[in-house]
Amino acid sequence: MARANGPVRPDDRVQYIHAGAGLRQDHLHEALGVELRRIWRVAEDETPAEVRAIVVLRLKNVLDSMADLRLPEIVWTAYNLGAGTAAHDGGIIHRLDRLGGAKRKGMSGPTCTRLFYGFLATLRESLGKEQECVLSAEDLALATAWLNADVRPPGLSAGLSAGMAVGAQRSRAWQSRFEPA
Repeated sequence: MARANGPVRPDDRVQYIHAGAGLRQDHLHEALGVELRRIWRVAEDETPAEVRAIVVLRLKNVLDSMADLRLPEIVWTAYNLGAGTAAHDGGIIHRLDRLGGAKRKGMSGPTCTRLFYGFLATLRESLGKEQECVLSAEDLALATAWLNADVRPPGLSAGLSAGMAVGAQRSRAWQSRFEPA
């Protein structure tokens, strides 16, 4: 995965996250690369489930910083979370085309793709900044619940508990829907 002029940079590595099966790919840890794992504080000994949870929280942090209400559905579909597809059912283009083909107003496949690449640009920019959020065990448990249930994280009103305490109560209430009775 090295380029002719050196290793793949972290801002190029973000391309590997949504490729193929997205968050459900077997080798997500390796796809992130050493530098992106360092930036996002992914330890070498993290389990695949823990890596997925960390990535979901980092993506959600960037997504929550953007104001376009169309983005959550597009972004989570691109990363294969709550997309209603099997892990290896096509790739990002297939998922976004299917989303655009669902007859949503103003959401054609090309529109979804354009909006997603706008998100990707913001994600790349975020890599050069200090990562604001320290991920708590509660945040990781919440992201794991979303992944296990294959549901999209809630929007802006239910932010991460660490660094964005405003939405913590709603997040906990939402998470309780996944706990056994």
